[in-house]
Amino acid sequence: MIDFSVPEETRLLVDTVRRFVETEVQPLEDVVEQTATVPAEALAVTKAKAQKLGLYAMNMPADVGGGGLSCVEHCLVEEEFGKTSDALIRRVFGQVIRC
Repeated sequence: MIDFSVPEETRLLVDTVRRFVETEVQPLEDVVEQTATVPAEALAVTKAKAQKLGLYAMNMPADVGGGGLSCVEHCLVEEEFGKTSDALIRRVFGQVIRC
């Protein structure tokens, strides 16, 4: 039988991203919506927090300084990113769309 359970480490990562999106990123949505810009100061603070937690550039290979996530981890993290503005996610987390 195939085990499809998510490892504890992956669950912790996804929970961390979820909490960060809810507490740090989603509160910026109204300002972005009203002004059509991402406030530079708020972005710098939030981005620094993401970097400190190791959440910046998670989708990039580890050998270039990224998180080196597996495909499954990347999908689970992107699911959490989908709960807020793409404009914020790409700037806060340094996510680059890979094809």
